[in-house]
Amino acid sequence: MPEPPGMAAAPHRTVRLTSWSVVRGLLAVAAAALLIGLARAAETPLWWIAVAAVLAAMLTPAVLRLQRFVPRAAAIGIVLVLATAFGALVVWRGLSEVAVQVSALRAEAVQIAEEYEGSSQYGEVATEFALSDKVRTFFDGLPLYLGGGDTIDAVEAVTSNAGGLLAVFFLVVLLLVSGERMVRAGLAQVLRGPARDQAWDALRGAYSRTSRYTGLLILRAIVVGVVVNVVAQVAGWPAGTVIALWFALWSFVPGVGLVVAAGPVLVGVALFTPVWAAVALVGVVVGQYALARSVDHWIDAHVLRLGAALTLLAAAFGTELYGLGGALIMWYLAAFVVAAGHEVAADVRPVPDVLKDMVRRPATEESVHRPATDDASAR
Repeated sequence: MPEPPGMAAAPHRTVRLTSWSVVRGLLAVAAAALLIGLARAAETPLWWIAVAAVLAAMLTPAVLRLQRFVPRAAAIGIVLVLATAFGALVVWRGLSEVAVQVSALRAEAVQIAEEYEGSSQYGEVATEFALSDKVRTFFDGLPLYLGGGDTIDAVEAVTSNAGGLLAVFFLVVLLLVSGERMVRAGLAQVLRGPARDQAWDALRGAYSRTSRYTGLLILRAIVVGVVVNVVAQVAGWPAGTVIALWFALWSFVPGVGLVVAAGPVLVGVALFTPVWAAVALVGVVVGQYALARSVDHWIDAHVLRLGAALTLLAAAFGTELYGLGGALIMWYLAAFVVAAGHEVAADVRPVPDVLKDMVRRPATEESVHRPATDDASAR
């Protein structure tokens, strides 16, 4: 069948597989399988490194600001001490309040079980069932941070987690000291000349934008936590630090975080003090709207817009992978990727006017096939 006019026959391509190409393909598959196996075998240390890298990246801006007044080593030490003390204080207060509430609940549950055992209607059945002993056994089996366990369990918990915490701490110190040099050395291994400089500028810009975003959100979370803790103390709610920490974590979700956090808390409060629950609901809605119209709007316009959907997806995916540490890693990574996109988009040069004219006025078939002539011959 003849070819249509103006249509050229498609070239025929022949693919030949040599023995060496087959061997290289098998070696590539084997290398990929080996890397996947090594990653799975070293999953926990890799997560430690990732957590340490994110923590060091979040603490580095504070170190850079502080080293304007003191030596860098002193700045690193001060930042680490303050961050560790703040985290330990929040965790200690939260766990102490939870332990107090669980202890009170245990005493009430045991008392109710003993009353059932001594009652004339249910006493025989409750005694045969050993209701009070089973209640005590249930509370003894709770995790240590909920008030369960004994001294041996406490020692085992401390020794099992101490190694990981120390490893993360020393990795954070190492990255605070030499993190920038490591990144520069890594770029120097894969890029040369102007490409390396452009990549470094893009990474530095993305990191600066991400640091400002995370710093502002951490500051906002601290303010939200303090305000919620004060309200909880005034209203007489139990475990005020835990409630404040809950609201502070949800404040990282822009636009809807405080309203979502208020749901389960206010449902529990409404069972005992409906008036306080209604007042708190109005305050949460007004506060969320005020944050969305002021702080969130300014951050989106001047720093970075991550959005509630992407924040929740990153947090959910990270939590499924490695708990709270995984959520922190994925949230920071999502912010860094969006910031890198901003930096890359800012470096894109506008299309020259000549190309714009060509796009607006595409060449006709006649102009394409017409032979080129210089101006002199045309005249």
